[in-house]
Amino acid sequence: TMSQDWSGEDMEGFCYHEISDECKAAGGKFPVMAQIYTYIVCQNYGVDYEMVFALIERESECNWNASGDGGTSWGYMQIAQKWHKERMQRLNCTDLTNPYQNVTVGIDYLKEIQDSLQEVPEDVRPYYVLAVYNYGTKGAKENLWNHGVYKYSYNTAIMERAAQLKAEKERQEKREGREKEGGREEKGRKEGGRRSEEH
Repeated sequence: TMSQDWSGEDMEGFCYHEISDECKAAGGKFPVMAQIYTYIVCQNYGVDYEMVFALIERESECNWNASGDGGTSWGYMQIAQKWHKERMQRLNCTDLTNPYQNVTVGIDYLKEIQDSLQEVPEDVRPYYVLAVYNYGTKGAKENLWNHGVYKYSYNTAIMERAAQLKAEKERQEKREGREKEGGREEKGRKEGGRRSEEH
């Protein structure tokens, strides 16, 4: 299911990103409509969009029909249906190879993890969220947290890529800001010129 009736307001702050070269080489695609949809779902849930973008690159190399874990995990965010049947029912999602349904389920799950980790300091919380997404809570405790580890290759790579994407967005916003300023100045000059011609 996917609604395209979003407004400019919903898209405020959206920045289109090129997927990584590795994803391109693997045949991955993350079309602008799918990016916009993912951004809006992230906004609605209060989940970091760039982190989700980087997670999709890491999990599926942006292949909407990717399968992993011996054919039990599917789609952009590599969702295992057996663990998310109730969530899928609640969200009215039936097809994990549908990119829109897949990200809806994945982001809903990330939000649930995020909410369960409110006692973790905010600056490191995303690393814990990603560890649970990757390992499950029990697995994260046994393999990482009980050994004093919260950063490891999976979540570090995702957070580094998310930081790159944020920097890219900042640069784009600065460029657009300068272009707007330039456009206003140009308009002012033209209007000033017209006024002087009238006199």
